[in-house]
Parts: sequence; C-alpha cells; structure tokens
Amino acid sequence: MSKIYRLAFLTLLSACASAPQRDPSSLPVQAPSLIDPYLGEAHELNEEEAIQDVIKEAMIALRRDFRPPNVPRDAHAKSHGCLQASFTVNNKTLPKQLRVGVFKENKTYPTWIRFSNNTSDPMSNDKDLDLRGIAIKVLDVPGKKIIPAEEQELTQDFLMFASPIFFVKDIKDYAEFIRALGNDAAFRDLLTRPRSLVQLATAQLRARGKKNPLQLNYFSAVPSTLGNLSNPARRPVKYSVKACDPAAAKFLPQGDSRDPNFMRTALVQSLNEKSACFQFQVQLGDPKKPNIYPVEDPSVLWPEKPSLTSSTYSPYTTVAILRIPQQDFDTKERDQFCEHLTFTPWHSLPEHRPLGRTNRMRLKLYETISSYRHRANGVAKREPKTLDPKTAYP
Repeated sequence: MSKIYRLAFLTLLSACASAPQRDPSSLPVQAPSLIDPYLGEAHELNEEEAIQDVIKEAMIALRRDFRPPNVPRDAHAKSHGCLQASFTVNNKTLPKQLRVGVFKENKTYPTWIRFSNNTSDPMSNDKDLDLRGIAIKVLDVPGKKIIPAEEQELTQDFLMFASPIFFVKDIKDYAEFIRALGNDAAFRDLLTRPRSLVQLATAQLRARGKKNPLQLNYFSAVPSTLGNLSNPARRPVKYSVKACDPAAAKFLPQGDSRDPNFMRTALVQSLNEKSACFQFQVQLGDPKKPNIYPVEDPSVLWPEKPSLTSSTYSPYTTVAILRIPQQDFDTKERDQFCEHLTFTPWHSLPEHRPLGRTNRMRLKLYETISSYRHRANGVAKREPKTLDPKTAYP
C-alpha cells in the first residue's frame, strides 16, 4: 500500500476542489477568519502551524506519487458513480427552527451525487478495508455564498462518509499522524492514542460488508451551523443521509467481492432496475451543552438516543428527500464530467457555515491540494449549472 494511499485512507473527509492557475504553495486562501464563540468555536494552540504541517505532508505525498496530467483527487479518488438526482424540501412538516437556509423553502433542487471510496487510488479494489463517501451538490441555490471568489455561485455542497465521528480530535494529532504515515509508523502512532485506534477500526468495520453504496448510512461527522451569525437562535448541527426504506435497502443488488469494482457494479444494477431514495437528516446540537455536543472535537459522538448514563440526546430529523432516478451513468463521459466537479463543504450559504477546527483545516487543505491538482491537469474551476453535462457550463 503506497504512502499516498495510506495518507488518503485517513483524509476521510477530503474532496478535491479546483482552483486558480497558481502555485499552491504560495496560494493565499481567501476565506472567512471569524469563529463563533457562542457555538463553542475556539482556535487550538498553534492551529495555523498544525494546518500547514498537514498541508506540507499531503503535498509531499501527492507530488511524489503522481505525475501530471494524471493527478487524481488526494482522497475519494475512486468514484462508484456520478448521479443525477433531486433534493426536495417540504418544510411544512419541519419545526420552525429547521426552516433555515436551503431548508427554508418548499422546493425541489436539481442535484449531483458522487459516491466514492476514501482511497486516493482510482484503481483500488473495493474489498480493501475502506470507508465510503457521498458528496452532494445542490444546484439553483440562491444567496451569497461564503467563499468570496465564489460568492455568486448557485451551489450548496454537503460531504459525508460512513462514520458518525472523525477519529482524530484535533489538528495537532492529525498532523502528527500524517507525519507518522510518511515514516511508515502509522500503527505505532495510533497505539499512543487507543481511542483513535478503536474509533477508526469501528468506523471501518461498520462499513465493511456493505456491497452497494445505496445501503450505507452517511454522516458529516463534523458540525456546521444552522443559522447565520446574526441569528440568535443559530445552532450547531450534523448531517446524515440514510435510505428512505432501510428494510428494503437490505435486498438491493450486492456486489461480488471477486469483482474489484463491485460497488459500482451493484450501483449500476440497482439504478438499471429502479430509482433510489435517501432521507437527508439534521441533528441539532445545543450550544449550552458543549460537553455533550462539542464543535471542536469531532471524535465525540453526539448522542441520538438516551443512554444509561445520560438522558440528553438529539435524534436526527428528516429535512429533505434525495431521489435518484433510474439512469445510465456508467460511461466515460459521465466519469470525466464528475472527475472535474468540485466538492467542498465551504461551497455554502452562511446559514450552513462549517464549524470547528477540522473544517478550518479542510478549507485550506482542500484549496491547496485542489489548486495543485487542477493546475497539473489543466482543468478550470467551474460550478455546474444544470444536470446535463453538455450544458452544465454555459
């Protein structure tokens, strides 16, 4: 297993975004610097230094293992399919506190969905122990977006993977682990953090055995805000996606583990036979209970059910329905279109601003990696306007 594969194996939330034609090592990331103390945000000690350490190690691995013009995404490089879909909000059934941002209006939005493995190797075998991901790009979303250079774009992205938590609590630990990966000392490093080792193994084992992307539950793992900074009722939230009918999902086509691409094969067969449906859900945190719903430690599981030790919990609430119609997506043209799509949680309305240190790291890491990748591959940064690849970029 190559070093870049092991690196991407742990860059679990990563997704490439294209960027201007500049040297990424000198690229200034234009992004909001504000944090929200009310929701529990606080910079960790030497945060910027730790972020730069992560970026440095990631760039070393990417430059070492791939050559232009065939530089893949640094993580989630293997796509199981790029799918046309719809994102339907019916806020008549929602509590008022959830009718915010993209959930504000009763509306159906055209949407792109990309299923993937976490690995950076586009040719990896699906039977390898891996976490699966889903990237959702909702189109026709009005309103000024967070990133200044893209504030007029009409897309809202949500990124999730098959674990409700992230196994590293802070950027410093993440940077140390990335460095250990480069020295082939990853497991030894994890032994110094038993909790991280258990969480990573648990997340991977939970996803193991699922041989169709439509059968998995996906989670943001790290929080976002619901409501902009001027909204006194704003809350921290996490997102989840699960099948509309979990019982029926158990009987979907299963990939054959002898097929290195069994996840795609199962997805092709499923969407040849019928449409698919997911519930898009929100879990509300409470800024008055930061120990239970922390925004700066994504390794802590927000409780969604009562337990023997605590009666405090917050269940997920369905706020939208993702519908994936029957379609033939298994083509070179669709794959090429999807390869150039940009996914980042910072493609967002202020009402859904990503929260916490992990998201602040993602902002700069994604920008640097994607700048290098798209420059190396000669690909321009563009946000799609339609669900037709031929007219997506007017």
